[in-house]
This record gives sequence, C-alpha cells and structure tokens, in this order.
Amino acid sequence: MRILLAFLFVLFSDVFASAQCWNTISAGNDHTIAIKTDGTLWAWGDNTYGELGDGTTIARSIPVQIGADNNWLAISTGGAHVIALRTNGTLWAWGDNNYGKLGDGTLVDKHRPVQIGTDTDWKLISTGAFHSLAIKRNGTLWSWGINRNGQLGNGTNIVKSAPTQVGTDSNWQSISAGDFHSVAIRTNGTLWIWGLNSAGQLGDSTLKDKHSPIQIGRDTNWQFICGGYHNTMALKKSGTLWAWGFNGLGQLGDGTFVDKNSPLQIGVATNWQSISAGNSHTIAVQTDGSLWAWGKNNHGQHGDGTTTNKNIPTLTGSINNWQFTTSADNYTVALKKDGTLKAWGFNQFGQLGDGTNFDRYTPIGISCSPEGIDEHSFSERIISLYPNPAHDVLFIENKNHFTIEQINIQDMMGKVVISIHNQPSIDIQGLASGVYMLQILAQGSPYQYRFVKQ
Repeated sequence: MRILLAFLFVLFSDVFASAQCWNTISAGNDHTIAIKTDGTLWAWGDNTYGELGDGTTIARSIPVQIGADNNWLAISTGGAHVIALRTNGTLWAWGDNNYGKLGDGTLVDKHRPVQIGTDTDWKLISTGAFHSLAIKRNGTLWSWGINRNGQLGNGTNIVKSAPTQVGTDSNWQSISAGDFHSVAIRTNGTLWIWGLNSAGQLGDSTLKDKHSPIQIGRDTNWQFICGGYHNTMALKKSGTLWAWGFNGLGQLGDGTFVDKNSPLQIGVATNWQSISAGNSHTIAVQTDGSLWAWGKNNHGQHGDGTTTNKNIPTLTGSINNWQFTTSADNYTVALKKDGTLKAWGFNQFGQLGDGTNFDRYTPIGISCSPEGIDEHSFSERIISLYPNPAHDVLFIENKNHFTIEQINIQDMMGKVVISIHNQPSIDIQGLASGVYMLQILAQGSPYQYRFVKQ
C-alpha cells in the first residue's frame, strides 16, 4: 500500500504526447465520441442529456472511457444523442431521446448505452439532429426519430421511436443524415435523398420537401455523401467534389454565398478523398493527405489560425497525413493516418478534449491517456506544485514566469471543482481527500499535473 501511495504522490509535469491509439471519431453538436484501436469507447464535451454515456450529466473536458467493453465498431453522434455498433452487429444508443431518436421505443433519455432491439445484423449508422438511419447487412434501410419534414423516408410525417424499414429495397450501400434531411447511395452508385428542402439541400432543383427517397439525376458514380445543416456534400468515384443547398456562409465552396438547389461541381480537382459538413463549415481531405476547409470560421473551426470565413476550399497548414475528419456545430476533430487525433474550434463545453474550455484556432493533440492533453514536451518542469500531498493550500511555482490564463482543478471523473485565474496559491480546504488533476492554460498552451489532497 505504501508503494501505491508513493506512486500517486508523484507529480506529473507537462503533458504526455498524443499517442497513436485512435481508430474512429464522431463529433456532435458539442460532444465528441471516439473508439480506440483496442475497441474501447471514449467521450468528452457537453453531457446535458447524458450524451457521453458515462451515467452522468457532467461535462468532460478530457476523454473518459465509457464502460469496459472493447468491441465497439462504429459511432455516429447527432445533436445530443449517439448511435453505435458493436463488432457483433448489435445496435446501441444513448443521450437525448426527444422524438424517440434513440430507437428504444421510449422518449426517455438514456445516460448509458442501451441495446436497441435484439438484431445482430446492423452494418451502417448515421444520425441527424433528431433522427437516425441505419443499414442492415442485407442492404435494407431503416429509420427512426422525428419525421416532421419526411426525413425518415417512409412517406409520412409520423414520428417513429423504434427502427422502421424504409420501403422494401435491399440495395442500399451508404447513408448520411443531415440535420433534417437524409442522403443515401445505392449499390449501383445512384444518389437518393429525402426530407427538408428549404434551401435546396435535396438537390432536385426544387424547394419542396420529399417524404420518400427520390433519385437525383441519373449518374451511377456517386461514392461518398455527407448531409450538413441545410446543405449536402458529395464525392464521385472520379474524385470530384459536389455541393448543394444553403450557402450563406460559403460552406458549399463555390466562391459565392448563393444557395444551390442542384449538385454543383466545386473546382476541378479530382483527388478528393473524404468530406465532412458541419453546421456552417466544411472540412475535406485529399488523397495526398492534405486538409482543406471553407465556410464559417468564427471560432477557428478551419484550423488555419484565423477566424476569417472562406467561400472556396483553402489549404489548412502543411501537414499531409490526414485521413478522416468530422465536423460539428463550430468545431472540428480529425484523425491522422498514424492514429493520432487533433481538434480545433469552439470549446465551451470541453468538446475538443484538451482539458480546457478555450477555443483553438489551430489543431491541438488529444492524448490517448486521460492524464495527457497535448503534445508539448519539455526537458524541465515549467510549473511546480507544492506541497504534494497538500492539506489546506496548494502553491504554484511559475518557474518561467509564463502568463497563466486559467487554472482548473478536476476530480478523477473529469468534473471541474475549482476554476480560477492566475494566482500563486489555491485554497483546497473544501475538497474531499483524494487525487485531483490541476490543469493550467499558460501562454495559449495547456499543462496538466496530478496532486493529492489529504
């Protein structure tokens, strides 16, 4: 026991490097869900409706593991709910259940993952703001949740609180749920769409909602789709980029701010690999691993160090090993080919996972370890804490005289229990005995230290 306590008393300075452990990610309105390469599930950010799945409604600013299972395969985050698949083909959901979007037959929020039905043949999932879509291994299409604009595709406006099959076809290949519309590709490469059409996001040259899937054009070479807030982005097998719908902030990338109600090719490049549509910004990766952004940028969601909106695809940085991106309301999370994870943009609820609530205008690393939150490395300790263990007061020694912008103390569940600005000592008399994490934002960079309250 003495050896264990001695270990807990060790002061961890600086921050561990971002390890190569992340496998897939999904960003919701203000929360992020991720799966590691070992199949474990992690979450951080807003948790008002239990959308993190940790059994609480406490926001987390660093990744926390959800349960102990290691067979998670895929995740999709909606406005404040999450749908997930396990490797055994079962379907799971948690978070906000307004309009029955969790699919468990109720309207009750769930703070932990709950299995939806007993089927074991689910293959693909996608979530909108208030509805969910899924494809089974037999190629059939299913939907549930709100249906005010026909986004479920079943020909009605009736809400469904459990997965309901859409038609009888069994050749659905991929799906993407926008906020209030849905997009899909069939195995023959044709493009289909339905739901809200207020800004032309269905691409059928009208502004009329559709309650059942309709085919867009006659092309048979659609490869990748992404439904956004009121717009749609897509890639063809030729590597070309296409967009339509709302364009008030330049999120279509065609150099204008004019809405489009039919697919429009963006530029002439033929090397687009993946794309993600946020609320009003778009992030994409080309086959050379370069990262591109356009649209709204008021919180730095482009990751280029500015807050300037762009209405054409603009290169973000010089790194060329990006693999996949996911964008939400006003932030972006992206995965590199080496399995490292980066985030940037709006961070009010800790959705970037860096241990702070400060917006980031350039990509910041998200560590594999809950104790680590960035990838800075220093040969000597920047800031020291003493005494450790501490009883009444914890003192901070700022060795390099850095400008400290914020100090947070979190318990080991990630809850912020003390938040102050720059000062040399902290009154911790009110804290219960145990292990805590001290997070310091100094000169724009986060640092994290562990201490023990006696």
